[in-house]
Amino acid sequence: MGVKKNRNPKPKVSESQKRSDQYLRFSFRYITSNKHYNFSYFSDMRIKLEAENAFINRLTELSSNDWIHWSGQGKKTGFETLPFNDDMQKKFTTYDWTQNSRKQVYVFRFKAGSYDYRIIGIKENSDPTLYIIGFDFDHSAYDHGS
Repeated sequence: MGVKKNRNPKPKVSESQKRSDQYLRFSFRYITSNKHYNFSYFSDMRIKLEAENAFINRLTELSSNDWIHWSGQGKKTGFETLPFNDDMQKKFTTYDWTQNSRKQVYVFRFKAGSYDYRIIGIKENSDPTLYIIGFDFDHSAYDHGS
């Protein structure tokens, strides 16, 4: 009696697929204390509340799909990655950048009324968690180009 061969082998899944097909999770462990890049930025409570509500709605939306889905979207609905630089480290000092092998940040956009804002975070290798390190409410966190 011979050994039966499996006629329907499982497809091989690459390591990057194993890492990226997970749903987004969020952590505020490294959120900056720099008031210019957290919700203390707002002096108008009405605008702050609108921004907080829009942010929560965006987190809900983002957590409804996996990293692969969001990486297939354009930067307006998905995300863009930007290289780490010294200027960002000064603004977001609560995160030890030497521990991040990728040396990049992930930027997700969200809109509150007529205002366009950015969520700035980092992701560690296979961990699906986006560690939110701050926000860009006035387009000063990084070079947005011309």
